[in-house]
Amino acid sequence: AARMLSESDITPEKQPLTQKMGQWFGIQKETMQDHSSGRIAEMMIQGSGMGITEITKRLNALSDADAGARELAEEYLDCENKHIESMKKYL
Repeated sequence: AARMLSESDITPEKQPLTQKMGQWFGIQKETMQDHSSGRIAEMMIQGSGMGITEITKRLNALSDADAGARELAEEYLDCENKHIESMKKYL
């Protein structure tokens, strides 16, 4: 992905610090209340699900995207789906 962006002279947007902090505090709050393996697996599955949803929406909206970029997105989706399957045993 980095190579593809570099070759296209595209600089990815950085995540705002406030967003990073909000996510960090949210994770801290959730794990403070329940830090069981099941709860952590559930949080990870939810995060992977959000990633799958976002990438799928973008793939559908950008039907004319570069074939290499589409392939990379499909690999990401496959990886996230495998991640979800591997987390299910902890629920």
